[in-house]
This record gives sequence, structure tokens and C-alpha cells, in this order.
Amino acid sequence: MKSSKFVFVLSFLAFASVAQESSPLVVEQPKGELSEQEQRTLDNTVRSLDVNYLNTLYKSNGSYGKQNFSYDYLLDRPLNMVEIREFNHPYLNKTLDEITVADKMQIIESIKSERAKDMRQNSVRNVAMRYATQSALYHRGQEFLTILKEFEPLLMQDFNFEALMLAKGKIQPAVIDKVDFSRMVEDERTQRQIKTSYVLVQQSRIVEDEPKYIDFFNNLNFTVPNAPNKFLIPVSDEEKMAWRRGVEIGWVEGIKQADRIIQHDIRKLVRYFIGSVRFHILMRMNVLTAPTLKESTIGTTSNGTVLNVGESVFEITNLPSFNDKEMTWIALPELDDIFAELERSTVDELMSELNSEFSQ
Repeated sequence: MKSSKFVFVLSFLAFASVAQESSPLVVEQPKGELSEQEQRTLDNTVRSLDVNYLNTLYKSNGSYGKQNFSYDYLLDRPLNMVEIREFNHPYLNKTLDEITVADKMQIIESIKSERAKDMRQNSVRNVAMRYATQSALYHRGQEFLTILKEFEPLLMQDFNFEALMLAKGKIQPAVIDKVDFSRMVEDERTQRQIKTSYVLVQQSRIVEDEPKYIDFFNNLNFTVPNAPNKFLIPVSDEEKMAWRRGVEIGWVEGIKQADRIIQHDIRKLVRYFIGSVRFHILMRMNVLTAPTLKESTIGTTSNGTVLNVGESVFEITNLPSFNDKEMTWIALPELDDIFAELERSTVDELMSELNSEFSQ
């Protein structure tokens, strides 16, 4: 029983809401409040992750700060925050090595005025923030996918969509949501109360394969971030401070973004699985009609250039719909309460159990 619970709320493991308290990959929040400029920069980074103005300052340079050779072979794993902040990974060191004496002279020449110097420091911080945000997204995504892979046999068992398929695996069942109670005021003289609502959020459909738990996490395959522009790598102590500040802010924001995506994916997985189980329950109770199917054998056909032998067509002729004739319903044991038992306190208890498991 404990194993079943453990897997069922793998969704809420440290990544969902308490990961940042226990994971060694998450840094503390940057000390002090963000300045107005830092907050504005962070907002812009989150919205678009665009490299800022100073990228264009060196556009006249032939290489434009891009690496002429890929060093991706040095990335045997995602970079962590400390490696990015301190530039102490071979992948980033290769970018440093590409800065020539002429490049440094160009940088020094471009920041003779205080205004240009401040502009460059801001740009270095902005690029650090952007790169750290992308790296944190990639890092957290890969970390979570690794854990999912580790628990794949249990997850395949607990989220067994194959057992819920219709027509020998050809049709994916509809997904049904349940709302236990709702109240609405329609006008000054009317209030409507509804004890229970069932909502058909996704219709039955013909599919090639049954869904699998991992399909709900495909958006965690983030691309490996490109190395930062070599002309915006810090070369002075002031710029190194700006870089470190940007990395810390960007990393924390990237982890938050990844955790929000993971939370969304987990909720969708649980919602669709429970909704598919609920479809079967309501169909057995005659509250919901089953889809009607038609299979036609066509035989051999040809359009002159293609010959099809043994062709047949399988189609859904009528989709499931709710039956509001209560007298025709069949009473079954109430099974939806199984899902209602997973209350907040239960989730918190199991999350604590998960954290202790992964900290060992």
C-alpha cells in the first residue's frame, strides 16, 4: 500500500513545492531585494529570454562572438549553478579561451566612458541571467526525467492506460472531470446549486497507441542552452560580480519555471488517468453512453498508382454523451471517493516521506 501511495504522489516529489528546501541544486534566494532595474531585467528575461542590446554592439566583428566549433561533447551532464557562476567547467572555459587579446582590447575600447561601462555590466548581468535561466530549466528537466525513468516499472503499473482502452486498444476513452458542489447566483431572484457536476473534457478518439505516463512530460526535453556570447563574458572584477548576481537570479527563476511546468504536467497526468477511470465507472452505471463503432471491409482498391489489398475502415459513429434519465442508471459502489481521499494533508505527509527517501 505504501508503495502504491509512493508512486501515485511521485507527482509531488520535491520538485512540486518543497524541492527548493532540500535539493542541493537549488541556491538560496539572492541576498537582499532585487533592485528596480534587476526586477525589470528579470521580467524581460522571463518573457522573452532575448539577449540584450550589447550583443549588437559587437555585430561588426566577423565572429559576432559565436563559437566556430561546437564543444557540446564536453557536456556529459547538465551544468549546475556553481559551475556557471564561477566559470569552472571545461565547456565554459573553452568559451573563455576563444577571447583573444584583440577581443579584450575591443572590449576595453568600448567601455571608456562610465555610461558605457555601466551598460556593459548590465549587459553581462542580463546575459548571465538569461543563460542561467535556460540552464536551470534544462538541468531540472533532465533531473526529473531521470527520476521518472528510475521508477518507470511502478509508474507504468500505477498509470496503466492500456487497461482503460476500448475496442482492443483502438479507442482512447473520454476524460471526465467531477465537481462535487457549486453554487451560482444567476440574477437578483435566482440562485442555482448543483450537488455534483460531471464534465466531458476530452472526447473518445481513435489512436494508434495508448497514452503512456511519459507522454505527459515531453515538454521537459529542453534543449541544451547555447554558450554565452564570448564578448559578453566578464573580464573585470566588477563584471564578474555582475555575472554572479545575474546567474543567481536567473538560476532561481529557471528552477521556479521548471517546477511550474512539472506541476502542470503531473496534474494533467493524474487528471487524465482518473478521468479515464471515471469514464468507465459512469459508462457501467449507464450515466454515460459508450461510443458506437463501425468497421467496414473494403477489400482491394487502387487509384492507378497505389494498390491497397485487404483495406478496412474503423470509425466512431456516435461519441459518448451523458444520459440524464436517472431512472435508467445502475447503482454501483461509490468509487470516486478513492480520489477524494487524497486531500492536502495526505499529500503533505507523503511529500515528506518522499523527501526523506530522496535525501538518503
